[in-house]
Amino acid sequence: MAAKRKYLLTETAVRNFIEAKHWSKKRWGTKLTTAYFKAIENCANDLADRGFTLTTSEEMTSSKELFVWPVKEHYLVYLPVRKGLIIIVALIRQSRDVPSIVASNSFSIQRNVRDIYGLLESGDISLE
Repeated sequence: MAAKRKYLLTETAVRNFIEAKHWSKKRWGTKLTTAYFKAIENCANDLADRGFTLTTSEEMTSSKELFVWPVKEHYLVYLPVRKGLIIIVALIRQSRDVPSIVASNSFSIQRNVRDIYGLLESGDISLE
């Protein structure tokens, strides 16, 4: 039985994951790409379990609500919702300019997060 996923992805994060997987498959092949993204998934689930114990990464996101965590060669940019649940707002390669990328996507990230909260409150997204 598969472990329960403890994160949700914004539209921005979905695009980031698709682009990163496509690039990785071309460069390293399916087997290594699968292992790489399994490590990212495990990290996301671990971050959700930690709740609100981490410090913010305001210098990288210009936000007190968003957190940044390094995993492999990427950063997960995420919003803790409650213990056991995070919203991943972006997946950014560590060599890139994280503050600029977050800033340039801030409007769509905020809209996506608002939409996800609405779906959670209405019960249209169920994590059980």
